[in-house]
Amino acid sequence: MHLGRIVQAAFLSGVIGCTSTQSFEQSHNRELSEVRSFVESYNAEVRPLSVERNPDAILAIQPSLDVLRQYNLGIFPLEENERDSLAEAFTDVAAIYYDRQDCETARKYIWDAISVKNNDFRLFVFLGILNYAMHDLNGAELAFDRALSLNPFNEGAQQLLERVRYERRER
Repeated sequence: MHLGRIVQAAFLSGVIGCTSTQSFEQSHNRELSEVRSFVESYNAEVRPLSVERNPDAILAIQPSLDVLRQYNLGIFPLEENERDSLAEAFTDVAAIYYDRQDCETARKYIWDAISVKNNDFRLFVFLGILNYAMHDLNGAELAFDRALSLNPFNEGAQQLLERVRYERRER
């Protein structure tokens, strides 16, 4: 299984006390199993409901996500589709909290999504929107800048960034 550059660098620097990919997987077998089990059940049961925005079904996965949060999911040797599913699960929960106007909790889950998949411009746009809603213009600007660094032609992120910069100048 392929490890990301972060894990490889951690091996080389001695941060992770394992000497190989195989020993990493052996020492984290339970955690990997839990993550993969969650992804499988999320894809089969919850993902179709997220299209309908069924808040009860989506929030039912929150305890599992809170358990997974204790792991540094960014360093796990997960396949791209597993990362996509985890990021989507965190984003689904964040969207429910955003709809309920609990931006602080929503932002926590978006950061979790970003920790799993930090190259998705949409997550940074959502983070920017949350920061903007919380009147954190600096955070919003940084998030929209990051989104545009990942997708420079996204008109929505460009417009939101211009709005934030305009408001910052007016203050």
